Amino acid sequence: MKLITYASLKTIHKMREEDIRILDVVNLFSIQVLPDGTAALMNDDLDLSCIRRYHEINPNIKFLFMLGGCAHCSDVFVRAEGRKRFAETLMELLKTYDLDGLDNDWEVPTMTLGSVRGRPVDKYTYTMMMREVRRCMDEEEARTGRHYLLTCAQSAQRFVIDTVEVEKLVPLVDYINVMTYDLRGTFACFELHDDKGLPVGHHTSTYPTAGDPEALCAQYAVELFRDWGVPDEKIVIGSGIYPKHYAHCLPENNGLLTPAFAREFYLQLPGGDQQSNLLPYLKDNGYVRYWDDDAKASWWYSESRKDFITLDDEESLWHKVQYIKKEGLLGLMFWHYDMDDLHTLIPAAWQAAHEN
Repeated sequence: MKLITYASLKTIHKMREEDIRILDVVNLFSIQVLPDGTAALMNDDLDLSCIRRYHEINPNIKFLFMLGGCAHCSDVFVRAEGRKRFAETLMELLKTYDLDGLDNDWEVPTMTLGSVRGRPVDKYTYTMMMREVRRCMDEEEARTGRHYLLTCAQSAQRFVIDTVEVEKLVPLVDYINVMTYDLRGTFACFELHDDKGLPVGHHTSTYPTAGDPEALCAQYAVELFRDWGVPDEKIVIGSGIYPKHYAHCLPENNGLLTPAFAREFYLQLPGGDQQSNLLPYLKDNGYVRYWDDDAKASWWYSESRKDFITLDDEESLWHKVQYIKKEGLLGLMFWHYDMDDLHTLIPAAWQAAHEN
């Protein structure tokens, strides 16, 4: 079972040797598309000298550029010359920095979200862009014998099939990172529910909560991708190790599945959003941890504050790993390494994966 994490450039030099030994792939927040189609670094001062040292620790670990600066993707990839320029300049960057491939995080190609423009035709230009990148990677492999990974991150919900030609991606990609987090809330729905409110729930559970009308979870997402023709050995599910927060939640069932009439948000913690700040904050402010044995997920609730907080922890990760093993999936990815600054969650997943 593979363990994959996303990591920021500020963190890459600080990765622990213990984590390098157990991780299989690290996706670096690093690449953007310029208006002329050039694949460019988000940070001109990028220093990846640490990767050579990491390969000495673990010769099998892979480091991928992550395409995250997607503001110009629609304008560029609709043109054949734009796709060609991106693929060729990406290949030059991979060789320059001795990296192992690309994770494409142009997540919802046909939609306009913030600064990222979308067109209906992007469903097809996304495929053509991935095909062009795969072609360049295969040509380089034919010359050198080195295989380059091409992967992508996709939402864990049904609308994906309207935005991406999933079945045509299968022969192009090594695997798909299914983002089985942010499953609840307005980020997932893109709009608030009607006057019935938005049911409060787990944003990264493995199974559905009993009585949940939405039933969004990793199991649901895996069945979708199987139905769309993705084989188990190309499915990676995600772990959201960051906290999402609902305010003004009713105390019934300690907030779980009660209606929320305000947008949820990512919890902002004093001193930063790392795990080391989260746990003291919860304990010092009267939050209580609860367990949902149907969903195999925990949550924290404060009756005095009417606050509901959801994220993965060591117990929920154990169950997520058991599901991956039972279903024969490729692996688990984390969003993201920076949050696990107590260095408990990724090691916990590795331990669960290697239990007899």
